[in-house]
Amino acid sequence: MKRVLVFIICWLLSTAFVMAQQQVETLNRIKMQYQQAANDTLRLDFLFQLANGYRFSNIDSSLFYADVGIALADSINHMQFKARLMSLKGATLLESGRLPESMKYQFDAMNLAVKIKDEHTRAFALNRIGNAYMELADFK
Repeated sequence: MKRVLVFIICWLLSTAFVMAQQQVETLNRIKMQYQQAANDTLRLDFLFQLANGYRFSNIDSSLFYADVGIALADSINHMQFKARLMSLKGATLLESGRLPESMKYQFDAMNLAVKIKDEHTRAFALNRIGNAYMELADFK
C-alpha cells in the first residue's frame, strides 16, 4: 500500500512540474510575440494574456503587465481593452487581498464597459464585484 501511495504522490508531483514548465514556456513565447507585434492592438492582446497568465503565479508581474496595457490602451484610445485590463487588474488585486483597490478597478471597468456598450466586460466586472462582496461576507 505504501508503494502505491508513494507512486501516486510522485506521479502528481511530476505532473504538476510538467504543467508549471509548460506555463513558463507559454508565457515566454507570449513575451516574444509581444516584443515582435506589428501593431498596438496585438500588443494589447499579448499584454492581456501576460497579465492573465501571471495572475495566480506572480501577482506583481500580473499587475505590471495590466498597468502597461492600461497605459497603452489609454494612449491609443482603445477603451475595450482598457476596460478588460482594468477588470483583470481588479481580479488580481482581489486575489492579493487588496479589496478596496479591486472594487475601484471593477467599478471603473464596469462603468467604462457600459459607456462603450461592451456587455462581455460588463458581465465580468459585475461578477468580480460580486466576488469581492462575497469575500467581505456582504451578501446583500
